[in-house]
Amino acid sequence: MATPAAVSFIDIQALEKQTGRPVRSQHRTPGDPRSPKADAIIIAPATFNTINKLANGIADNYVLDVVNEAIGLRVPTVILPFINSAYANRSPFRESVKRLNTEHASVLIGPDSFVPHEQGSGSCIAKDFPWLLALRQAEMRSSEGDFKE
Repeated sequence: MATPAAVSFIDIQALEKQTGRPVRSQHRTPGDPRSPKADAIIIAPATFNTINKLANGIADNYVLDVVNEAIGLRVPTVILPFINSAYANRSPFRESVKRLNTEHASVLIGPDSFVPHEQGSGSCIAKDFPWLLALRQAEMRSSEGDFKE
């Protein structure tokens, strides 16, 4: 899945070729086949806006709608931010991280995860984004099986 904003800068054809599935950014139309159920979900790179909306149950696009429901269904969900330190220092963001972690969505931020970068340096560190960390966490969470309380 891709947010409407992401569609403009990702290579949809390459992703579809790699996954064998269509990249969706909008709800399906009636009669279109449903997407298969996910064993786990990774939201990456997750923006300040996406994390705050998700923590507050806002579902104003297809991706947020699907992920909000998945968290409610306790599908293992891993969120890997890509934000600068100014955003990370905001109280609303810190509260959103706490809220999501309380709901069993793993937000990978901190010394052993994603460390927010200084303002204006995102393009310099993008190549070091810890994609594999998110994948390992999702694999671990999905192998734990049913973790419903």
